[in-house]
Amino acid sequence: MAGYNRKPSATSSIPTGVFLVGAIALLGIAAVGIWVLLAPETQDGVGPLFTVNQERLELGKQPFEQMVRAEFQIKNTGDRVLTLDSSTPVRALEGC
Repeated sequence: MAGYNRKPSATSSIPTGVFLVGAIALLGIAAVGIWVLLAPETQDGVGPLFTVNQERLELGKQPFEQMVRAEFQIKNTGDRVLTLDSSTPVRALEGC
């Protein structure tokens, strides 16, 4: 009969529930913080945007490994600085 007067252990599950809610809230805050840190910076406007004076470049049939030259104009039509990396040369393979 001594065990009959005990209260149910529902009060002991409250700290576990609070812990779970707190842990989920902390994980959510951490996920949002990481997303904000890794998201690209957005600003008003278009950003860097380039246009080319030709959509296609036809050089006809050329033997493989034959060097050809072409010229075209690139214009920055965006509202931010456009940076082009020219350290890697462009190569086209036969059939491209």
